Amino acid sequence: EYALYQEFNDLIGARTAFFISHRLASTKFCDKIAVIKDKRICEFGSHAELMQGKGYYYTLYNMQASYYQQ
Repeated sequence: EYALYQEFNDLIGARTAFFISHRLASTKFCDKIAVIKDKRICEFGSHAELMQGKGYYYTLYNMQASYYQQ
């Protein structure tokens, strides 16, 4: 899986690209993340910024993480 993300980064280089995923752990390599809720961007930032803000992204990320830890 990591190889896929690395290849994506190598392919886009310095260009802007959109990476769309429901699996939030896969967005950690993105420079900026737009979180969409009810058809609107409700949060925007890096993974670290969104986790620090403890908002919607934080809640969803931890819900998904707990599923994989079980």
